Amino acid sequence: MGHGLSWICPNCGYEFSAQLGFGFRYPWVCHQLIQKARAGAYGAEWQDLVETYPGTFLDGDLVLLRCENCGSYDNEALLTAYIPKDAELQAKPIPENHWTVPEEEGYELYGAYEHRCKDCGGKMRALSEQEIWDNKVEKICPRCKTALERNDVYRWD
Repeated sequence: MGHGLSWICPNCGYEFSAQLGFGFRYPWVCHQLIQKARAGAYGAEWQDLVETYPGTFLDGDLVLLRCENCGSYDNEALLTAYIPKDAELQAKPIPENHWTVPEEEGYELYGAYEHRCKDCGGKMRALSEQEIWDNKVEKICPRCKTALERNDVYRWD
């Protein structure tokens, strides 16, 4: 189950919405991320990783990202990579119906994917759901730098 949120700028009218979490399609989404990585969509490092370790797991959890440079927002899969500890599992692709982040299933953290801003190329920071719900990170309009107001909250699956 996931949550959706939207924000609006009271000054310039800029709007942004994001879905957080994952739904029933999570196993399928994670499988698709592996296919995209294999095709080079996430750069050479992730492409090499999934070729070297076919059992790599990429986390498909949707997160809110904010550019540390220009303040733009994006909503993408987290793409944190996990590799099986066992050599036999490293060589076998994860089944399409695999549900959980495999840290507790004999996998170890390989690393976090470094998302880049589509507007300026700056580094994107993934905001945690806790930061978003508790308003621990101020959401600022990337256009006029006014504080964004939460416009809508919904659940999705």
